[in-house]
Parts: sequence; structure tokens; C-alpha cells
Amino acid sequence: LACGAASAHWYVAPTGNDANNGSKRKPLKTIAAALQRVNPGDTVFLREGSYGEFVVPTRSGKPGKMITLKSYPGEIAKIDGSDLYVKGWGNALVQVNNIDYMQFENLHQWAEAAPHANKLNRRKLMSEQKLFLISIWL
Repeated sequence: LACGAASAHWYVAPTGNDANNGSKRKPLKTIAAALQRVNPGDTVFLREGSYGEFVVPTRSGKPGKMITLKSYPGEIAKIDGSDLYVKGWGNALVQVNNIDYMQFENLHQWAEAAPHANKLNRRKLMSEQKLFLISIWL
């Protein structure tokens, strides 16, 4: 990890631990833990696997110093809402409110119907979206 004014790379893996330092060898477990540590210009790499959590950035980047959340090169990270209760627009899997200069690259977002829904409804309600590049700035 870089310190001071230099940009840092943070790593998150389903097998990580939020008590770790977020390095490639000692990744964090949750996206939320990484987003609490980022500063303008930092990149969060998500290692392959599913992340069953809401993604709610709390810090903005700055002009010329975007915060980037992306899959690790050659891997697919999935933000998985299958076990989360998502109700209405105000409770989406990825919630970007009052955040500037942030981008998402090559992430998959997955939501599935509740387990008690019948098969036909489950098929209709299952969805996967690929977030290849979404940038947010003023």
C-alpha cells in the first residue's frame, strides 16, 4: 500500500479479512471496508468471487484523482444481492449518493428473487448486469 500523497491499491477477496491491511497478500474481506479506507486517486481491486453486500461509497475522488472500484485483471467480481433484502430505488445494491469522481470497471451485479418465489417468477426476477465502466463526476 502506498502512503501519503501517492495513490494506493487496495485488494478485497471473499477469503480476506477486514482486519488485514488490504494488500495483495493480505486482502480485506468486504468492499465496505475498502471504501472506508480509500482516498482520492486510489483503486480497489476485487478478486474473483461473490460479494454479498451493498456497495455504498462514502468518499469522493477529486478532479484528476478518481476513486476506482474494479475487478482484478482477468477475474470477475460479482456484487451479489441474492441474500440481501433490496426494496425500492433507495435500497439498490450499488448506492452512489453525493459522490463525485468515482468509477466502476468490469464488475457484475447480480440479484435473484427470494427463495420462496415459484420457478417462473424466479426466472423472470433473476438478473445480472455488467458494469464495464461507469464514471461519476461533477
